[in-house]
Amino acid sequence: MINEEKLAQIFSGTDGIIATYFFGSQVSGKTDAFSDYDIAVLLPEDWSKDKRWTLIGELLDKAFTVVGQDNADVVDLTTQPLWFQQVVVHTGKVIYEADSVTRR
Repeated sequence: MINEEKLAQIFSGTDGIIATYFFGSQVSGKTDAFSDYDIAVLLPEDWSKDKRWTLIGELLDKAFTVVGQDNADVVDLTTQPLWFQQVVVHTGKVIYEADSVTRR
């Protein structure tokens, strides 16, 4: 298991992130040789698509420094379908939270 504190530091040091979730097989413990680290970030709804994509790319590069190249996925939770948001919120683990009111 990776150091969640190191991952949390990446996201806590980034302006605009409301919350960060760690989810998927690494959290559930159902990993295999192909399992990666799934991370979802909650961003402000009024951000442009370009701003979102730029930040997600930067966060992915930073996550690779913690978990290894190509071993992470970072998704913008704000733009995902409601069913996916529910899965992340209910099965994932909050590793960073800047605004608990907005997160809820």
